[in-house]
Amino acid sequence: MFKPSLLVSVLSAVLFALSINAAGVKQGVFPAGGPPSPGIAPANVFNGLVFTSAYMGNVGGGNVSTIPESFQDEVEQMFASMNNTLVAAGSSLDNVLSIEIRLANAALKAELDPIFAKTFGDSPVARTMFVVDDLDLWPFTKGARIQATAVAAQDASLSASDESSSAAEKSAAIRGLGSMAGLVLLVLLGAECSL
Repeated sequence: MFKPSLLVSVLSAVLFALSINAAGVKQGVFPAGGPPSPGIAPANVFNGLVFTSAYMGNVGGGNVSTIPESFQDEVEQMFASMNNTLVAAGSSLDNVLSIEIRLANAALKAELDPIFAKTFGDSPVARTMFVVDDLDLWPFTKGARIQATAVAAQDASLSASDESSSAAEKSAAIRGLGSMAGLVLLVLLGAECSL
């Protein structure tokens, strides 16, 4: 004998599973030319938001990079490196929502503010700032005066890669399938109530 309540239970479980899967999957972003680090992504994308790793203003690659002499050059290089990763993630500095900055010296804030205004003036961001004792984490960051992490929104008009577009299409298809399953569930619930 057909048991509508069993079918409703099965469809409910399927709908729940689809909704969890459509909620989002973390995706690492690795810009071309960037050296990979074990277990560390330059950024992660989740549900349309880009979360960057910490960026510094070092010039060059890997363990042979150096910190520019001028603080302005260091800050501009840090933002350029961060933007490179954001663009690879389908975003840019224009889409930064929040930024956390660590300065090696509180007096640097006066030099940072005009550069920050030039970078984000048309698109203000939420900013948190800390003064820390030491940013010399590695030999190639000796003398570093600034480090920053950011959260940015993805730009729908930019595509990080065919893979991320494909992931977005799959997620949309899953959400559509979940909506259909929900509609079938409602119809069955109506049918069960009338039986």
